[in-house]
Amino acid sequence: MIRFSLACEAAHSFESWFRDGAAYDEQQERGLLTCPVCGTAGETNEICPHCKASEDWTEQIQAVCRGVIDNRVPAFFSLTVTGGLRFSPADAHDQLLLAAFNDHQRRAGRAGPEATTLTVNLLRAAEFTVTTQETPWRLTAESGHAFIDQMLEERLAAAVAQDPALTRTATAWLGLRRSQLAAGLLRLELDHCDILGLPGGR
Repeated sequence: MIRFSLACEAAHSFESWFRDGAAYDEQQERGLLTCPVCGTAGETNEICPHCKASEDWTEQIQAVCRGVIDNRVPAFFSLTVTGGLRFSPADAHDQLLLAAFNDHQRRAGRAGPEATTLTVNLLRAAEFTVTTQETPWRLTAESGHAFIDQMLEERLAAAVAQDPALTRTATAWLGLRRSQLAAGLLRLELDHCDILGLPGGR
């Protein structure tokens, strides 16, 4: 999966996930990439690394929600990361590294794992009917070695940036997980949540 940052003709910013670049191209050619605020076509601004919130991500969430609320239009937010990640087999350092990663995503006022709660609260405060659905990624070696390896590496880089004292632990942990992935033993479940907001009531 890959996440693209998009912008419409009216300069509203939003994001969407795609299987790969070809899937993005196909949806763009078919005219399926539309702004959730005004409905006009969206085009790529940049490719966002997995799970790395931009510095103004909290402001972006608030701006998108304001546009949805002001225009009283339905909104669907897909694959919002909620901060949970579980591995099988488990390791004693899993939660330590996860906590550091989540703290990194919260730095400087970012929404981080609380993005779902922020979005839901904003919509409900405006008397939208809000439905949430847990949509975890369940990944194994069959999901793609390169994708899982990149995801783990990027998450560890963020964790170590948050707490450099974790460098040796993170390096050893990544070596272990890569060995398990290569042997077909590693399974992981990364929590996400879809949000549907409909105007007209709680």
